[in-house]
Amino acid sequence: MMGRVMCFVALLALTTAAACATRDRPLDPQRSQPAVDVEEVVYAAPDGEALDADLYRPEGDGPFPALVLVHGGGWHGGHRAEMHRGGMRLARHGYLALSVDYRTAPGARFPAPLCDVADALTWLAERPEVDAERLGAWGYSAGAHLAALLALHEPAQTACARPSLPVVKAAVVGGTPTDLFLFDNLVVRNFVGGSPQELPDRYALASPARRVLPGAPPFFLYHGRFDLLVPASQSERLAAALARAQVPYEYLERPWGHGHTLRSDDETHRRALAFLARWL
Repeated sequence: MMGRVMCFVALLALTTAAACATRDRPLDPQRSQPAVDVEEVVYAAPDGEALDADLYRPEGDGPFPALVLVHGGGWHGGHRAEMHRGGMRLARHGYLALSVDYRTAPGARFPAPLCDVADALTWLAERPEVDAERLGAWGYSAGAHLAALLALHEPAQTACARPSLPVVKAAVVGGTPTDLFLFDNLVVRNFVGGSPQELPDRYALASPARRVLPGAPPFFLYHGRFDLLVPASQSERLAAALARAQVPYEYLERPWGHGHTLRSDDETHRRALAFLARWL
């Protein structure tokens, strides 16, 4: 069904009706076009390499809920400008957003890009105008993979030594590779550093669908039905893992392929903003 939304919420009897009703709540038209300040910043410099980001700041003094935005590109390319549209929309709805560049393969294999995104979250939480109790992550494709891992961070099972990482309270992920054992190809091997047979522990750490535990934050997942680059079954595996752990989630299927689902989907943004208004 076009625009199919599947909604699972823990403690179903108490919360499902309210959550799914909120999902379709119209956004306030009076907040659609306020001014947005965009500033280029450096959020980290691992091994002396400056990592840039665009900071989208809404009107007002805050404190604002805030999100890290993570671009795609197969873990070996892409640019933070791909998330510009999302950053503008978030800021116009009262969120502070940080769209980040990060180190890429083959020079920086897993977990280096994830560690960069984790550093971006810490940098964001320390901003005086940010409400550090209301942090989120939003990514697409390879960026969604990193955003999902960031949201599922557990100090005892992490690939990055970030024991005091701020907590992600909600995640929006689209076109997401979630189980790299079942998404094994040359791009993935270049990112991870070898095959699943050679590096099973690293593949497990790098697979969000295998990292879900009870108490994980709510997820909004979206995926193109005709995505030939990242099969929709990848998002479905994460949805199934969230359901098993009784983690609140929504899954929105779009009637397109990988690229169009990122570039031209106003409905996805509307649904995701309603999700964030509920959980963040």
